[in-house]
Formats: sequence, structure tokens, C-alpha cells
Amino acid sequence: MSMDVAAFRAAYPPFADSTQYPDARITYWLDFAAVMVNSRRWQRSGLQDYGQGLLTAHYLTMMERYDAMSGTYSLPTGTGSGAATSQSQSADGVSWSEGYDAGAYAGDGQLGATVYGRQFLDLRALVGAGGMQL
Repeated sequence: MSMDVAAFRAAYPPFADSTQYPDARITYWLDFAAVMVNSRRWQRSGLQDYGQGLLTAHYLTMMERYDAMSGTYSLPTGTGSGAATSQSQSADGVSWSEGYDAGAYAGDGQLGATVYGRQFLDLRALVGAGGMQL
């Protein structure tokens, strides 16, 4: 089974606005998430749709709401990671800042930046990521 756009919008109300989140963009991220969620492992646990939905919501939050010109995110209500922290640095007249409070998810990269990514990480730990080849 695989989640479709209608099921995604019903499960994740912050993404219900088809003007801000066109069907084509949701379909793109649902397809991406379907590849990233190992269907044998996740389907056997009955959590494939949940994993696919959470990963889609995470990427819609992180990628679709990023304003490259200002370097900021315009997150739907309730999708951020909580209290943000930032770190500013400068070198040779160039300055930049970054940060979010990932807490226990600090080692999990950008997946720790949204509540959806964090929930995905928790489910992934339950389902099991399987063996990895380096």
C-alpha cells in the first residue's frame, strides 16, 4: 500500500492548502519517500504509510518552505522543531548563521529539524534500518 495525495492531506492538515502545496509537489515528495522507506521492512510492520507520510511532511516543510533569498523558513504552524538556537560565524568579512535545537536528534542531520522528521526517526528505530554497506 502507498499513501496518495488525498490521504496525505487528510492525515497532515497543515498541508491541506493546495495553493501552497500543489498536488504535483506532494506527489513528488510522496514518490521520493516511497523510495526511501524500504517497503519490505516497513510494510511488514504495518507502518509504511506512516513513514512515507512523515517523510513527505518533513521534506515539504524543509524544502518547499525555504526562501533562498532570505535564508529563512516559513514553516506551517506546528511543524517546527521547537525552541531554535543559532550559531553565528564570520571569516574574512563573510558571516553566516545556522542552527536549530535538535536536542536528542542532533546527530540525525536535517531530519531532526522538524517534528515530522523526528517522528520518522523514532519509527525508523522501531522498524529497524537494516544492514548498511559502507
